Amino acid sequence: MTQWPQRASVELQDDDPPYECRPPCIRRPHPALPQQTVLLVDDDRAVCDLTASMLELHGFGVLRATSGEEAIRIFEAEPDRIRILVADIVMPAMSGPSLARRLRARRPGLPVLFVSGLVSQHNFEGVVGGWFLPKPYSQRLLMGKVQEVMASSGPMKFSSR
Repeated sequence: MTQWPQRASVELQDDDPPYECRPPCIRRPHPALPQQTVLLVDDDRAVCDLTASMLELHGFGVLRATSGEEAIRIFEAEPDRIRILVADIVMPAMSGPSLARRLRARRPGLPVLFVSGLVSQHNFEGVVGGWFLPKPYSQRLLMGKVQEVMASSGPMKFSSR
């Protein structure tokens, strides 16, 4: 059930006037449905936090990592909890495709959504085994693509916006 708050007041500092806003509608998962957990990996912490917030607003659980190594540690601790990997393609030390290969060696068929602001759709065609969403993306595009990837069956395939 969606609840619509009336108004929220937040004080920025003691000497600043109060700031009033209307928070966005927060969708909560149906209590009878299990929460879907996303392993989100992006070396840019701000992008990682913003993307996690988008996913959480739609009822997803999010495990965040800012490197491939950190993502592997998280995955090894909770491999059965993770429903989908969302990973930046270009990261230092370990790329998103390298991370996906390592995680799929442990769990074949793990759905993967790659995101990137540095790789074009044309260049992505060389990356096998995942879907693609170019940065920047809106919440609507992200949610649509995550749901599409999770609903897909069979081999992963190339997909753009």
